[in-house]
Amino acid sequence: MSGRAATLKVQKGDFALSVGNPKDQAPDGWKWTELLSVAEMASGHTPSRRKPEYWKDGDIKWMCAADARFQHGGVVSETKEKINQLGLDNSAAVLLPKDTVCLSRTGASIGYAVRLGESMATNQGFFNWICSDDLNPKYLQYALMSEINFLERIAYGAAHHTIYFPELKAFHICMPNRKAQDRIVDSIDKAFAAIDQAKSNVEKNIQNAKELFQSTLNEIFSQKGDGWEEVVLKDIIDVKHGFAFKSKFFATDGEFVLLTPGNYFEEGGYRDRGAKQKYYQGEIPAGYILEKDDLLVAMTEQAAGLLGSPLLVPESNKFLHNQRLGLIKIKAGVRLGNRFLYHVFNTRKLRKEIHYTGTGLKVRHTSPTKISAIRVCVNFNQDVQEKTIKLLKKLELSTDEIISKYYFKLSNLEDLKKSILQKAFTGELTAKNLMI
Repeated sequence: MSGRAATLKVQKGDFALSVGNPKDQAPDGWKWTELLSVAEMASGHTPSRRKPEYWKDGDIKWMCAADARFQHGGVVSETKEKINQLGLDNSAAVLLPKDTVCLSRTGASIGYAVRLGESMATNQGFFNWICSDDLNPKYLQYALMSEINFLERIAYGAAHHTIYFPELKAFHICMPNRKAQDRIVDSIDKAFAAIDQAKSNVEKNIQNAKELFQSTLNEIFSQKGDGWEEVVLKDIIDVKHGFAFKSKFFATDGEFVLLTPGNYFEEGGYRDRGAKQKYYQGEIPAGYILEKDDLLVAMTEQAAGLLGSPLLVPESNKFLHNQRLGLIKIKAGVRLGNRFLYHVFNTRKLRKEIHYTGTGLKVRHTSPTKISAIRVCVNFNQDVQEKTIKLLKKLELSTDEIISKYYFKLSNLEDLKKSILQKAFTGELTAKNLMI
C-alpha cells in the first residue's frame, strides 16, 4: 500500500511501522499524534466461568467477538451474554461508556472495529479507546477500518494471531483538528449510507431472481390434470438410511468423500466444501458407495434451512452415503427419474412439510417414515419429465448468471467503501469521488 500516507503506525522510540513509508508526511494541517494522548485505553476481561454467581441474572452487557463480527464498522448495542455487578467487581472487566471504540485484536475477527451503542464491558479479545474531545470516536473507528491490512500485519503468534499490548500502546494516528474530523466523518457517513442503500437494492434483486425460479418450480409441481397425479411418496420411493462411518477414519484427503449435511446448499444441490471437505480412509461396507445422479435428502438440519434439501451425486465411485442422509430409491416399475424427483423435493410445499413434521428443538430431524408419508404431484410421462428438467435447467442457468452479476456489483460496492476510506485519510475526499 505504498504511495499513500499511512493513517496508523506503531512508533517505538526510533522505530516506526506504518502502512506506507515510515517517514510518511501528514497531509497539510494534519499531524501524527500518539493515540494515548487523545484517548484513554482500556482492556477487557472475562469473569470466571467457574463462578456462576458472576453471570446469574446479569444486567451488564458483555461483548465478545461473536457480537462484533457482524457489526464491523458499525455499532454494538446488544450482546449474547451479560454479567452482573459481582462479576464486574471481581474481574478486570471495565464498564465502558457509550461511543468507546473497540478493536478486535485476536482470532478470525482481528482488525474489526466497532463502537459501543451504550455502556457495556468486553472480553479480553478487544482493546478499547475512550476518546477525548479532541478525537471523534467515528474518526478513530474509520481510521482503524482503513488500515485493516496494517492491523493484520502487526499481529503475530503461532496458534492465534494477536495484536499485543506493546503495539497497541505505541499506536500513533494521523489526524486533523476536531472540526475537520467531523467533516470527514460526515462525508464518509453519507457516502456509506448511499452505498448501503445500493447494496440493499442489489440484495433485493438477488432475492427476486431466486424467488422467480422458486415460483416457476412450485407452479410446475402444483398442476392438476394432463397426466399430473398426486401420490404419496411411500407408493413410489423408499428412503434408505446412511451408514455410521467411524470418526477415527475421518481424514482431510483421500479417495472417498464422506457426504454430510454441510455438502448441501439450502436451495438444494451439491456443495463442495473445499478445504473443509471430509474424507474417509477406513473400510467401507457394501452398498454405501454412491453412483452419479443418486438422489439424497438431508435428514438433519445442520444449518438453518437445510432440512429436506436434496442433492444429486456429481460423480460415481467417489462419494459415501453417510448417516443423517436419506438415499431416495425409486420403486421397481415406477417410471420416474432422479433428476425429475430432485426438483420435486425442492418445491416449497414439500420442504415445508418436511420441516413441519421434523422433531427436535435445537436441531431438527426427520426420518424415512415421515418423508414417505408426504403427498406430492408428479407426472409419469417421461417426455414431460425431460421437458420439465430442461426448462428448469435453462431457468436455473439464467438465474445463476443474473445472480453472479449482482454479486459482482456487491463486491464493487465493498471496494468503493475501501477506496473512500483511503481518500478520506489522505485529504482527497471530494464531492466528485463521493459519487455513488
